[in-house]
Amino acid sequence: MEDNAQTVLFERCGGKWKRILRFLQSVEQSSDMVETSADAYYHWKISFPSPAHVVQMSASHNHAAFVMQSGEVFTCGDNSSFCCGHKDTNRPIFRPRLVEAMKGIPCKQVVAGLNFTAFLTRQGHVYTCGANTHGQLGHGDTTDSPTPKIIEFLKQIGSIIQIAAGPSYVLAANQLKFL
Repeated sequence: MEDNAQTVLFERCGGKWKRILRFLQSVEQSSDMVETSADAYYHWKISFPSPAHVVQMSASHNHAAFVMQSGEVFTCGDNSSFCCGHKDTNRPIFRPRLVEAMKGIPCKQVVAGLNFTAFLTRQGHVYTCGANTHGQLGHGDTTDSPTPKIIEFLKQIGSIIQIAAGPSYVLAANQLKFL
């Protein structure tokens, strides 16, 4: 790796050697599933289990989520906090996997928070899963959710048109009014 590439990787990992090590280990472990260019820290070619057209994606420090043209959602990454929406938390998910709980519920947007994910359906409903230490999942409690669960409060308000996430919160817009 060139000196410039090392510097950029170090900066992108927040100057944390542990993050750099995790990144390099994950690339090594998934080398048969992910093709990288010479600038591995900039470009990733992710192989999906079946032919798919990604229309929207979001990533956090430990996981990523992808919405396909069909409305299906795939996730991958460190699922130890249930942030990928799969009940299996024994090991990281290196190849994007269909979120089974959202099967048959077409989505148009996903957002990745620190240790959680929010899903916006084509019908304007919001589902969340993952860690819920600060109540960021929007269910009125602090219970973690291993699979996506609808936010009932937002369902009562009406159709949501866009969502965003920070480290420990979700924002939802309804007719361009933030809730």
